[in-house]
Amino acid sequence: FRLNQQKYQGNQQLYFALMLLHLLWGKQQRGLNLTKREVNQLVATFGHDQWLGLVRLLVSRGLIAQTDRGGWLLSRDLGRVTLWDLVKIMPASLQQNQKASSVIKAQSHQLTKKPPLFVDKPWFDIVEDQLDATRKSSQMHLAISLEDLFSSEKPA
Repeated sequence: FRLNQQKYQGNQQLYFALMLLHLLWGKQQRGLNLTKREVNQLVATFGHDQWLGLVRLLVSRGLIAQTDRGGWLLSRDLGRVTLWDLVKIMPASLQQNQKASSVIKAQSHQLTKKPPLFVDKPWFDIVEDQLDATRKSSQMHLAISLEDLFSSEKPA
């Protein structure tokens, strides 16, 4: 499985996370976990660095855990995790972009003791407002739980 690099460039880690969570969810439905052999196949698919980054992220957020035998399983009920929750933890998510302006203002002010040159420009507030509206809209549209998302598949 390889994602079209251009089409999914910004969301590649999100799609990889969804693939992994879906696989773990399906295994859990059958009382199984992801085996070391299956993990090796995923590492080959995702790439070693991508796999490590994704696993660290999902473990740190309490979504997955490793078994004593090196397998992997879900550590949270995906019925309580929304797609928006997942989007928020991904690098360069809308949530982080929305917070970026506050960080820019604070860091710039600390360094120069003056507000950044562009903060007083009309476009800055417009961008902040647009990012906030986008974040709120995204949150509403992505409120589906991962369990509901994965359950909506038509059986093969």
